Amino acid sequence: MPSPLPPELIDYTISFVRDSQTLCNCALTSRTWLSASRHNLFRHIWISRREQFESCTFSIATATLLISCPITL
Repeated sequence: MPSPLPPELIDYTISFVRDSQTLCNCALTSRTWLSASRHNLFRHIWISRREQFESCTFSIATATLLISCPITL
């Protein structure tokens, strides 16, 4: 069932959520909420070891869903 709220309002509302567990729960709520939740959940990533960096760059390079996302390293 489609959400009665416009997607812009959902995106705006979810943009205020900072808790990762809440964002994960929002992502599981519906497909409409998934995109905004994922965007905010992975807005910033922290890499502390070289192995993590190599794994992350490989995942980004091979992911087709991330092609349109701006990435700064």
